[in-house]
This record gives sequence, C-alpha cells and structure tokens, in this order.
Amino acid sequence: MKGRRFFLLALVVAALLLVPYSTLTGDHQSGHTPYDDLTERIPEAYFDTDGDLLRDGEEPIYGTSITDVDTDDDLCPDGVELLLWLELAQGAPVDEREYKMPLGDADRDGRPNIRDPDSDNDGLLDGWEFENGLDPSVGHTFLHLLPDRWQYYPFFSGALKDRDGDRMPDAWEAALGIENATDDSDGDGVTNVGEYLNGTDPWGPDRLYGGTPVEADNDGDGVVDYLEVVLGLDPNRADTDSDGIADGTEMYELRSSPFSADTDGDLLLDGDEIVIGTSPIMKDTDGDGIADPDEATTDPTIPDTDKDLIPDREEEGAVRDSDGDGIPDSIERASQYSNGPTDPFDPDTDHDGILDGQEDANRNGRRDGNDPTDRTSDWRDGGETCPTTRDTDGGGMNDRDEIWFGRAPLNPQDDELNVDPPDLPTNPDPIDPPNPQPQPINLAGWGRVVLVALVIMFVLVLTTMLYNTTTTDEDFLEDVLEALEEGERVLYSITLTDDVREAIFKAYRRFLAVMEAYGHTKGEPSTAREFATSVRGAMDVDGSALHEFTDIFELARYSDHELDLGHRDRALAAFSSVRESVSRNLGPPDRPIVEEEGEDEPPSGIWARLRRIGGRT
Repeated sequence: MKGRRFFLLALVVAALLLVPYSTLTGDHQSGHTPYDDLTERIPEAYFDTDGDLLRDGEEPIYGTSITDVDTDDDLCPDGVELLLWLELAQGAPVDEREYKMPLGDADRDGRPNIRDPDSDNDGLLDGWEFENGLDPSVGHTFLHLLPDRWQYYPFFSGALKDRDGDRMPDAWEAALGIENATDDSDGDGVTNVGEYLNGTDPWGPDRLYGGTPVEADNDGDGVVDYLEVVLGLDPNRADTDSDGIADGTEMYELRSSPFSADTDGDLLLDGDEIVIGTSPIMKDTDGDGIADPDEATTDPTIPDTDKDLIPDREEEGAVRDSDGDGIPDSIERASQYSNGPTDPFDPDTDHDGILDGQEDANRNGRRDGNDPTDRTSDWRDGGETCPTTRDTDGGGMNDRDEIWFGRAPLNPQDDELNVDPPDLPTNPDPIDPPNPQPQPINLAGWGRVVLVALVIMFVLVLTTMLYNTTTTDEDFLEDVLEALEEGERVLYSITLTDDVREAIFKAYRRFLAVMEAYGHTKGEPSTAREFATSVRGAMDVDGSALHEFTDIFELARYSDHELDLGHRDRALAAFSSVRESVSRNLGPPDRPIVEEEGEDEPPSGIWARLRRIGGRT
C-alpha cells in the first residue's frame, strides 16, 4: 500500500511537470507571445511588397513603386538596378559620378536614371545594356566600336560584299539607292549606315523612330516589302523565323531578332517568352542570377519570389537541375563538347562513373584546361575531363578508373596497367583422389559459425551506429559554426544604420535554419527564449553568450527605434561569443572571422552584388 502511494505521487508530480508543455496552457500564462502574433509590431517599411529586392521603406527615396517590380519597365528590377547604378558610379571618374548615380540624370531629360527606361537616350533599354556589358549612361560605351545602338542586333553579314568598306553591303546600297553612309536620307536623326545596322528604312519613317511605314507591305508584318527583301526577310511571311511574333513587332517593338526564334539564346522561343512574361532579349529577365528556363520553383520575372529580401539564386531548390548533377538544365542543353551536349536528365552522360557536374567543375558547359587531342600539350598541367567522353585522353582507360588507380585522366601515356598475371602453382603429376564418402552434417559446428557471424554483424552494426552518431554530431557543429561565421560576415560589412536590423534578421535566420535542419527546434519556436532553450539542449553553449545572442535578436525583432552601428557591434560580439563557445566542442577555436578592418576583401562579382542587395551585406 505504501509503495502504491509513492507510485501515485510520482504520477501526479510528472503530470504537473508536463502541464506547461500541454495545450491547456495558453501563451498569456507563459508570458510569451508567438512570433506570428507579433508581425504587426514589425515596421511596414521593412517588407518588400513587390519582391524587387528593395524594401518598401526605401522605394519612396528613389520614387519607385512598392507594387511594381520594374517601375520604369527597362527590364531591370528596381532593387537590382539600384545596386548596378551604384556600382557603375563607384567605378567612374569623380567628375562623372553625379550622372551615373541612381538619382542622377544621364541624358538630362528631367528623369532620374532609376526611373528612366533609357537613361542615355540611345534607343536601348537600361536592363539590356547592363546585362550585355554596356554603359546605360552613355550612348557610345566603347569608342573603338560602333555606338551602342548599332550593337543591338546588327543585320550586317560578313558574307555580303562591301567593297567600299562603309559597313553597308553593296546589294543593300544598290537596292535602296544609298551611296553615302554618313548621310541621313530620311532626316530622322539616324545615318544611312545606322539604318542598315538597325534594320530600319533609310528613306521613310518607321515605328522605331515614331513613324509608320507607308509603302507596300504584302504580308502585313509592319516591314515594307522592299526592305524585307534587302534585309533577308520573307516579304510573303509575316513571321519569318516562325517564333509566333510578326517581323515588324520584333524589329520595332520588342527589338528581338526576326531571323532567330530564340533571340537571347536561353532555349525559350521568343513567342513563348511573351506568353510567360519574360523578355525575349534577356536570358535572365529579373536579374536574380538564374536563367529564365532554370527557375524551377520561382518566378522568372521577380528576383525575390517569396519576398524575404534574399535573391532567388540563394534559395535552395530555385535552380532547375533535373538530374541533380550540379549543372542547370539550360547550360547542359547549350553545352559544347566533342560528342555533343550533356544530357540534362542524366547525371553521368558518358557513364564513366563521374558526374557531369564533377567533370565540368565550373558549370559553364564547355571543357576548360589543356586539350586532350593535342599530343604536344603538357598533360600534367591539368584541366577538366570531358563529360561526354568516357576516356578523355584517349589512352584506353576510362576517366574514373584512371582516378581510382592514381593516374592522370588527361595523360594517355599512363593508361596501361602493366600488371603481369600471378604465377600459379602447377601439379605435373596429378593423382586422382579416391571416391569421397558422404559426411554427416555437423549441426553443432554450423551453429557456432552462425553464432560467430551474428556476433560479428552485431559488432559491425553497433560500430556503424556509433560512428554515424559521432559524424552527425560533428557535421551539426560544423554547420552551426558556418552559419555563425556567415552571420559575423554579414554584420561586419554593414556600414549604413538603416541596414542593421535587416542584417541581424538575416544572420539569425541562417542560424535558425541549421538548427531546424538537424531537428533540434521541433519546428519554429514560439519565442526567441524557447529557441535559446533548444540551443542549450542541443549543444554545450556558454549561457551568458547565448543570453546576449537572444537579447540582441529580440531587440531587433520587437523594438521600433532605429538601430545604429553600436547595435551592430553588440550583435557582432554576441555572434562571436557563441561561435567561440561552440567551437570548443570541436577543438581549438578557429581564427576570428574579422580581426582588423580591411584585412579581408569583400566578395566581388554579380552573385556577391545580388547577395548584397538581398541581405544588404
């Protein structure tokens, strides 16, 4: 009876301990409020309503719309365009920076660059110029080449004779009666050679410059017949390249090529792009770093589909890679190798045991390094193997076997194994054995064998489980350290006070994602304090460091006052303290991420620029 009372008492105590974690206890009793109920306390200006990578609070500064991803319709989303103008101005001479800033006015027409679709008034949209390496603030980027307008899509073909060297083919000049390249026969402000290079009529008005053709147009495509003949278009077919768009619409409105069904070469037909909403003249319409056909789960017209201020390129699963070999599908289809392109639905096109993404290490769709067909090259200089050829160097052994045997897959001279078969013992005078007698099965012996085998299997399984557990723990801690290090980089590179809150959010979200990936948070926690408890339960972390880490996030999350660089420094110190505490679980602490200002150069390139837009890092 006495033991039964103690048992019942233990059940009551256990029930009382579980009450705080049951559904009977409301949030008001615990003194916490779930994150979802606190979203109204976050300033509205923090959000990005249109997903253009420019926060709503910043859009009024530049006069852009919070509901239109591309306010000026120049094929460059507002947030991406802002960054590109800032970088353009930063690299320009001091006396030119004023006109290359986002709020500068390159063509002096009264509209700032970020709201002007053609900032230099050269007939080309700013987004197209940015993507193709031209300067949208000047009409002649490279003085040793043709003006920018004439580089759009020239109709000039090198196969046509041009005896006077004026960049106008003789047949075109003869058909239209043009003699002087620099004359402006129709007075529209474009010279005759410019009319040819733009595919327009040198003798009459056309839609490109505000006029309407008045001559005969048999197919009704908007391009007069005699001009179609001399340009090489079919005057009896409204859509010469069969892409679903009339020739005149392509030439004078979309500025896509009437000779090519896929002007930008992104493997989407021009007509299909119009239906989808992407641009037929740009491979990456939204400038998020992913080619239009490769946006698997995201919108190719919005650089930040889920509007979390992180570019789609950094979101997991955003790039379409059907076979999972690390190379986007569009690059595989357009790849150029000796045996044709790689298969976007086969991770190992040549079936040599090496994934296409491993053979094409930089994922550019072509083989880089020395040439395996050139026997005079230095094979030991290295390079990529060919993902469409099993034996890149042609020496007789496939690439995977060469790597396994420690040979160079780009050196045909080391392909032979040169291994003699082992000597086998010989019996020159064999003696036939007597007829064997059947022996009874020794069940006891077999039982011992099975028992030993089971014991060995048990030991192997137990060892594997222990090893996997240890390895998983190490991977978890390493991923946590990586997330914390990334957070420090984000925070350290912040210089503007209005970016501090967002940087703390981004750094904290990355840390939270790692914890959730390893199942330590049981879904999104109700509060930052409960999340901190989960962290303490998952690994050994200094309590004071974790407390400060949580405090600075709650300050950024729930406070309404402006955060400055002092808060940035406080958050940086908290991340550093937690990282050093976690690193003790793996061994000696690593070198601090940031020791002195200027020690590490910031990342460069288009991906780094897009990351800086998304996280203001």
